[in-house]
Amino acid sequence: AGRKKESLKENIDNLASGNKRRVPSKGQDEVAAETIEGSEVFNEWYEHYKASILLMNTLVKLYAAEETGFMKGYLQLKNNPQSVQKMFKLLEPRIMSNGMARKRLLELAGGNTEAVLKIAEYNKDNLDIISTDMYDSNSETATPEYLGYAQDFEKGRLSAQQTTLDNIATARATADIALYMPDSSLDYILSVNPAAQVVKDLVVLIREFGLLDKLRDGGQIIIKAGEDVEKYFKLISEYIDYETLEGYEFLGVNLQEATDWKEESLVGKIYVIRKKSGVGGIDFNAEGLNLETKGNIEQYNLPPEFKNIDPARIQGFTPVIFDIIPITNLPLLLGVNEEEQIPIAQGIKNRILSFV
Repeated sequence: AGRKKESLKENIDNLASGNKRRVPSKGQDEVAAETIEGSEVFNEWYEHYKASILLMNTLVKLYAAEETGFMKGYLQLKNNPQSVQKMFKLLEPRIMSNGMARKRLLELAGGNTEAVLKIAEYNKDNLDIISTDMYDSNSETATPEYLGYAQDFEKGRLSAQQTTLDNIATARATADIALYMPDSSLDYILSVNPAAQVVKDLVVLIREFGLLDKLRDGGQIIIKAGEDVEKYFKLISEYIDYETLEGYEFLGVNLQEATDWKEESLVGKIYVIRKKSGVGGIDFNAEGLNLETKGNIEQYNLPPEFKNIDPARIQGFTPVIFDIIPITNLPLLLGVNEEEQIPIAQGIKNRILSFV
């Protein structure tokens, strides 16, 4: 059993370092090619990422003991027991003195954790933060400038690891960690200057694995990135709405000033992504209506039998169909003169155009 688990851990190590490594941002032409749905290059990366997430899920279920749960099994694969223990403390519901639940933020690609630590400090009274990154320490797959973060993580030298704050924990993980969290358990998913791999993970997780269900009502995905990221948003447009913020402040912290990645190409914008509303029809909320009233008010007196009805007790109206009459003369209904001998289809078209 021990050898089996070690073999599984080795497979997961290879999967993470070989398939999910952090690489520099792509050029505009590459992004454009990758975001044309149905193209060969799109299908290649999309199916690859989907298969990687499924494989990781299979390995976690094989490795994790059922009694400890899959989240614990996922974390134990690449984290020490102390990190796992602190992470689980923040995954438990924590109630504030006013009886409200503390909010929860999951960070992806946290890097040196400086930015998210500032958020934790500013919001220590009402926010719990789980900061993650793959922290690839393999010199053959990790970029040199990023390898230092992984080495600091392994030695416990990241700022978020050394803080005395009790509302932030750091773990080695990729975006699919969210799959092992309960539905409606996150208020924010944050990623500052993410590599393309992180954005692709989000696309696949939203489309294939129900990532948006992990957000609470009103929950948001916050991404600070260059404008090329909008091309990936088109791939999930049927699931999300998004807007950009003025400036770079989020939860009291300027994300541009807090990050150590200052390249001009990474300045970008802050994108706020929300789950697309499932509400249809017409919204009659008074706050959203811009009504203009003209003319005189018509007075209407109720018949005597309705005088004693309390309007507050009226719950609504139920329509009743008294009769159904078949249409025997469709041209007449459409306002078409039969003598004109206009085809019915043309008559319908004319009728529609008269309303446009």
